[in-house]
Amino acid sequence: MMNRGSIKRPLSDSTNFHEPPAKLKSVVRDDDDDYDDDVGPKNIQVYIRVRPESAKELNSRKVVALVDDQSLIFDPPNDPYQSKKYKEIGKKSSKDLFFSFDGVFDEHTTNIQIYERAVKSFVQSLLDGFNCTIFAYGPTGSGKTYTMLGYNGEPGVMFYTAMELFHIIETKPSEEKFEVSASYFEIYNEKIYDLLTPSSQTLKVVDNMGGGVNILGLTVKPVRNADELIETLETGNQYRAQQATDANQTSSRSHAVFQLFLRKKKCSKGKKMIQQETKMCLVDLAGSERASIAYKEKRSKVLHREGGNINKSLLALGNCINALAAKCRKGGKLYIPYRSSVLTRILSDSLGGNCRTAMIATVSPSSLSYDDTHNTLTYANRTKGINLALKRRSCLVGIQPREQSLAMDALRQENIALAEKNIMLENEILRLKRMPANPISSDMSSIEILNSFKNILDNLFSCRLELRRKLLECESEMKKIELKYIFRKIQSETLDNKKPPKVQDVDDSKSARYLYHQKLHYEDRFNQLLKEVTDNEDQIRSLEDLIRSKVKVDDYFIDAFFEKKHMEAELQDKIVIDKHHSEVSYAIITQSQNWLETLDAAMKMNDIFFRMLDGLKKLSKEREEEYHNVVKKFEGKKSVVWRDDNLQKQSSVHWADIDNVLRLSSYTSTPRTPFRRYDDEGGLEIICAGLTPKSSPPSPPLPPLPPSPQSSSSLNATFTIS
Repeated sequence: MMNRGSIKRPLSDSTNFHEPPAKLKSVVRDDDDDYDDDVGPKNIQVYIRVRPESAKELNSRKVVALVDDQSLIFDPPNDPYQSKKYKEIGKKSSKDLFFSFDGVFDEHTTNIQIYERAVKSFVQSLLDGFNCTIFAYGPTGSGKTYTMLGYNGEPGVMFYTAMELFHIIETKPSEEKFEVSASYFEIYNEKIYDLLTPSSQTLKVVDNMGGGVNILGLTVKPVRNADELIETLETGNQYRAQQATDANQTSSRSHAVFQLFLRKKKCSKGKKMIQQETKMCLVDLAGSERASIAYKEKRSKVLHREGGNINKSLLALGNCINALAAKCRKGGKLYIPYRSSVLTRILSDSLGGNCRTAMIATVSPSSLSYDDTHNTLTYANRTKGINLALKRRSCLVGIQPREQSLAMDALRQENIALAEKNIMLENEILRLKRMPANPISSDMSSIEILNSFKNILDNLFSCRLELRRKLLECESEMKKIELKYIFRKIQSETLDNKKPPKVQDVDDSKSARYLYHQKLHYEDRFNQLLKEVTDNEDQIRSLEDLIRSKVKVDDYFIDAFFEKKHMEAELQDKIVIDKHHSEVSYAIITQSQNWLETLDAAMKMNDIFFRMLDGLKKLSKEREEEYHNVVKKFEGKKSVVWRDDNLQKQSSVHWADIDNVLRLSSYTSTPRTPFRRYDDEGGLEIICAGLTPKSSPPSPPLPPLPPSPQSSSSLNATFTIS
């Protein structure tokens, strides 16, 4: 931090403050490399986010001016060319402080841009064997929770971290095994509460042998994919302590800590097992508050006690930051008061320890938050000088000499068991080959054949029902997204760009981004379920062919059995489709009611303007005729409609697209074509009418949504069963 009086840093007119930051290149490290390789920044990385002004701050002075994407000026003078020779008596001079950080984001920066620049590299570091911590720091209402968790359709940093982690894991080779688990807890009034298993019981913090801390009784939930991880995060958010204050209507009254635990196993070149156990902490701190501002109207003992505990823990955090910064400047040993609060004790390994750490400080640009912004920037500036002692958390898992005999005995026993199982399977294959083509002629009925495969068939058909239900529900959600897209298109064409351009662009970008993230989520889920459904149908078809090959002619019991199972799948599909129709119909009715209410209000306003113009004698005949035609249409009366106008309306509204939203790819059992057979003597007639399952015609693909800056993939998957 320095005073701008000693340096001159003019603002460049060519600097583009709103340009999205370039993506950071991920560095992939080989686990067999030396552990003293370059691990990136050796100090805490600090980023500043300046939120937009609120309605109450529009008339106030801005005290934060961005110089570029890494520096800013706090409390700049109103007139940079004013003479310093004369000073107005009684007027406080500007601080004019210059700060530089690892990154500075203006009010137009989105969460995805912050994630790409500040957080994405931490996900790769986690996979490379380093502990990581990301925490948001700042006063109440400055945007910490919005940055970490997101709000109103725009995901936060935690969401993108979960998606990126599993995306990278899926691209890893099969030799690398990963286990991911998560925990979520909050620190409320200096006490720890589990958010995944909510109860009134508090948890205790104890020191572990590695120099860190453990929380006794904390729920650690294993997760298999990004969906489960996001669901775990959303479950914990429902139980967070929030309360409205004068400073923020949805103020977080606790510090929330979301932890990701990653265990990685990989065989090295020397056939030794390398095991890594790493942890990432995503922390949403509660905001510092002044009682004179936060509780001016809402006077409550509970709020004052909560605010006091929040300020106590943040003060302890500030003291630790000051001590660590002084230690890095002066060197030597210096006491760090980690035990002053529960928060600093938990973050002890993140501040100056074996952990790669980033701080996202959020501030307000308004002079109404002058002191809070100044204090936040001061602490952030001190934090960036804290050095870290990064070390890869890897260990070689080998076999000690005294354990080799035990391992050899275990392998011998396993080899014997596998050999016995192999002999048993070979005997079963020989038995099946010796079985006659028509077991019924060997006193084995078709019922006995079905009973011999009953367990396998029951499992396959139960799995079919569950998979098809999930698949149709996923497709239903995709159709609902398509319906929202149609409503947006109809509304856009109807308004004909009547809204102000600025408001329309902002609204469209937010809603399009929200639809885009929903689309990606259900697209991945749909493709995964589609593969599982296809594999299940292939197994059922193969087993059905095997069973039918064991009888000479089509058997009644076998036909009836498979017919029943196919009908059950079809019935379940119809139930899901009926539910989908009800939900889509309700959405259409609700939207129609909204349009009717809007039309009614417009007609009333139109009538007022008509009477005003008529009273002022400024109403022309053409306008009067147009007005009466509109009233007749609104009242349901017939009027002259030109053919060109009607065709244009039908082509622009796209009502035919809604018919596609109502259709889902349901399962249908179609009887095979009956045919006749005669015995050798020509006397017995047999009618064979088996079943061939198939799916109904697939619906057209979902129309592409507006492109997003994050990805260019589109949702065009449909479901068919050949």
